[in-house]
Parts: sequence; structure tokens; C-alpha cells
Amino acid sequence: MLGQTGYTARKLDEIIEILIRKLFAKINDFPKEEIIDTQLKGQMEECKSNLVKARVSIKAHETEMQEYEAETLKVIRGVSNLNAELLNKLYLEAKGKVETDRKHIKILEEELDSSKQKSNELIRQYETLTSWADMYDGCELEARKMIVSQIMKKVKVHRDYELEIDFSLNCEQLGIVL
Repeated sequence: MLGQTGYTARKLDEIIEILIRKLFAKINDFPKEEIIDTQLKGQMEECKSNLVKARVSIKAHETEMQEYEAETLKVIRGVSNLNAELLNKLYLEAKGKVETDRKHIKILEEELDSSKQKSNELIRQYETLTSWADMYDGCELEARKMIVSQIMKKVKVHRDYELEIDFSLNCEQLGIVL
């Protein structure tokens, strides 16, 4: 025998109701600042720190390039002891480092912008969830089902009513584990 092939909607609705209430209880336990601090603040701070380091590095390499440019004028005037080929090699190396630093800074700035966008998205999701949590108990059954459908993309039912749920919202990023 293969086991149960049909499930009652009433029992599934009860299980989902319990899970939704747990989700809403957990979301109300976390202030939104704590969620953002926990999930993104460390990442944003690390990115800002790396950006500061990269900007210091590019300043040093730009200064080095300027020094080589000044020395090039001395070579042209014949008052420098440096070899023109060596000076050109050093200048090109410094220029390459500046270009690398610029690319690195651009990547870090994009990461920082992305983190800010993720933070705004988390705040939006948090505020949506808390507003749904506030209205959930006072809603009619159809409105509650609409709220649940916005939270859950898909529910798979396995043997003995074991559920596998795909959430529409990123509950893990919000610090919610059911």
C-alpha cells in the first residue's frame, strides 16, 4: 500500500494557521533595527571599511604616479640620475595600480549600494509582515487566506502532513526561523 493520497483541507488549514501565527509572533519579537543590524550592518560596515582602505591606496598610488611624472621632467632636462626605461616601467606599474584601485572602488561602491537596497527591501518586508500580523486576527477567513498566499509561494504536503513551504518573503534574512 502506498499510504495516504488525500489530505483534508481543514487539517492543512490548521497546520498553516499555526505556522503563520508562529511567524507573526517571531516577527513581533524583533524590532526592525535589530533585523537590519543582525543581517546587514556588519556587511555594510565591512564594505565601508574596505572602501576607505581602497581610497587611501589609490591616493598613495596617484601620488607615486605624480612623483614619477615629476622625475620624468628631470630626466628630460638631464638633471636626473634615473634611467628613462626604469622610470617608464615604474610609472606604468603605478598607473596599473591606480586603475586596479579604481575598479576595486567601483565594485565596493556597488556592493555598498546593493547592501543599502537590501536594507530598504528588508525594512519594507518587515513593515508589510507586521501590518499583516496586526490585522490577521481581525480578518475574515478569505482575507487571512489572501495574507497567507502573499507570504507563501508554495506548500508541498508529504506523508503524515509533513509540509515543505516556499516563502515569498525572505524569512531567513529577516531573522525568522520556523
